[in-house]
Order: sequence, then structure tokens, then C-alpha cells
Amino acid sequence: MKWRLLALLTIAILSAPFADVRSSSAQATCTFTLGFATLRDMIIAQFGDIVGACLENEHHNPFNGDGLQQTTGGLMVWRKSDNWTAFTDGTTTYLNGPTGLAVRPNAGPLFPWENPAPAPAAEPTFVIPPTATPVPPAAPPPATPTPVPSDAKPTTTLKLDDTSVTAGDTIRITVTGTDDKGVATLVWYATDTSDDNLKNTHTQDCGGATPCRYTFETSTQDTGTITIHAYSIDTAGQHSDEVTEDVKVRAAKTPTPAPTATPTPAH
Repeated sequence: MKWRLLALLTIAILSAPFADVRSSSAQATCTFTLGFATLRDMIIAQFGDIVGACLENEHHNPFNGDGLQQTTGGLMVWRKSDNWTAFTDGTTTYLNGPTGLAVRPNAGPLFPWENPAPAPAAEPTFVIPPTATPVPPAAPPPATPTPVPSDAKPTTTLKLDDTSVTAGDTIRITVTGTDDKGVATLVWYATDTSDDNLKNTHTQDCGGATPCRYTFETSTQDTGTITIHAYSIDTAGQHSDEVTEDVKVRAAKTPTPAPTATPTPAH
């Protein structure tokens, strides 16, 4: 009998830590990995935990491969084209530079080693709307719970000043976002092009304005039909439907040299 009680006590003691581990593991919903984890550690070492906790796992734009991850303090961004990793809180950009952590305003100026692409703007903190708790009926028949009003996602319009340009000409891209609770960020990028600057994710912070309109200016030496994509994000973290416009870029004409006059021989 003593041996049986000792065996049961041993099993109870050994099983207790594993129950705690499973419970802790089930609570984990997102994490920082690879370059985002490295940059976060660098920022914490110098400025404290201004990055905050993650709100989602890192996800990638399917067209250009750029990585994004929202946090309670701002937005983590990784640009695939030049392995550029940064965190922004909406006003300041923290970068993993060639000599360690580098800090500058979002508006610049850029460091000499940075690719001249727009600094990312912080995406808003994603807020999950509360779910209404049904009121128990006081007496039969049961009361009908009041439905929770749905929050409409933002709408986006995209306009190009000219849909047919010559290589090297300025392309003006106007993105407008509208939402009943305010627009946080405008976003655009391009596909069907080999120009890395066009393929990069470009953002503009709206600060909750509605409508929010911004005109981006760019140019390219790439030719052919290039598709511009745009969408907006509201202050609740909802994305609008993506809109597109095509711009045709033709090669610049090479000027024909003027003929050289043949000298008339003297008599």
C-alpha cells in the first residue's frame, strides 16, 4: 500500500510542470523573429521597450516580398530589395545600419547608405471591437440580443495624371482614402516592372484624417505597361479593397544627329 501511494505522489509531482508549460504555450499568439527580433533587442538596449508587444506575426506583400509587423508601439518594416530593416513610431525611424542602430526623423534626411525610398509610416494599432454580451431574458419568451453594428472598411481611389509617359518623365500618383472613423495610412506599390523603387511599398501617414489625399511623384527608366496598386488602412486597422491603374512608359527617342556639311574644294 505504501509503494502504491508513493508511485501516485511521484506521478502527480512530475506532471505538474508540464501542465504549466502547455498553458503558457497556448497563450502565445505572435512573436518577433529574425531581423525584427534583432532590431527590437538593439532598440531596447538603448531606448527601452518603445517597440512594445507584437500585435501580429510578420507577414509579406505577395508582389514585392516586403515584410510588415504591427506592434503596440508602431510598425516593423523589412524591404526585400535591399535588406533594409526599420521600426517607426510614426515620427522617428530606427534602423539596423552597417555600424549598428541608427536613428533619424521619418521625413529624413536619409543616411548616405540608405536606398532613397520613402520612410514607412506607422500602421495603426489594431483594435478588436467588443462583442455585445447577450442580456438574459427576465421572463419567457427570451429577449432578442441587440446586434453589434458593423464597421465598414475604408474606400480608396487612385488617379494618375498621365497614363502614357516617356521614360524619365515624372509620374504623379494621387491616392485618396476615406473612412467614417478616419484614415491612418495610404499605401501604393507597382507590379509588372523591374524597377525596385516602384516595386517597394510606399506609405503616407494620415493621422486619422478623412478624406486623406496625397500625391506621390516618381519616375522610371523601365518601359512597357506598369500596374500601380493602392489601398488605405483606417484607424481600426481595416484594409480597403485594392485599386489599380496602368501606366504605359515608352522609350525616350534618341535625337538624330544633324548631317555634316561636305566642304567644297577650292578652284
